[in-house]
Amino acid sequence: MTPFDFIKSINAKEYILDKQNETDYKPHLTNISFSLDLDTVHLANEMNMAYYLPLKMQYDFYFHATRKAKRWTKWPKKLSENEDLVYVAEYYKYSMKKAQEVLPLLTKEQLKYIKKKLEAGKDA
Repeated sequence: MTPFDFIKSINAKEYILDKQNETDYKPHLTNISFSLDLDTVHLANEMNMAYYLPLKMQYDFYFHATRKAKRWTKWPKKLSENEDLVYVAEYYKYSMKKAQEVLPLLTKEQLKYIKKKLEAGKDA
C-alpha cells in the first residue's frame, strides 16, 4: 500500500487500516495532503499539533472527521535551487520564486558582484 491509498480511503470513507498495514501509514504525507485543501486544512492543523498520537488514532481522526468528497489538490513543486538563485534571494531578500523571476535579468558581472558582497559579509 502507498501513503496515497490511505488518503483515498479517508476521502472515500473506506476503512483500510489494519494491523498488517498500519506501519505503511505515513501521517506526515496525510497531513500535507489535507493541508492543501480548504475543506480539511483545519484537520491537518489539529493533527500537526497531535503528532505524538499513535498511527491508528491519527488515521481514525481523519477518517471520522473528514466528509466524504473527491478532493485532490496538486502538490507544490520545489523550485530548483542553483547557487545563483540562492545568492540573489539572499542579497535582495526575495523569496525563491521572486529570485527565479529576477535571475534572468541580471548580468554575469552583477552576479559576481552579489556573490562577492555576500561572501565578504560572511567572513566578517
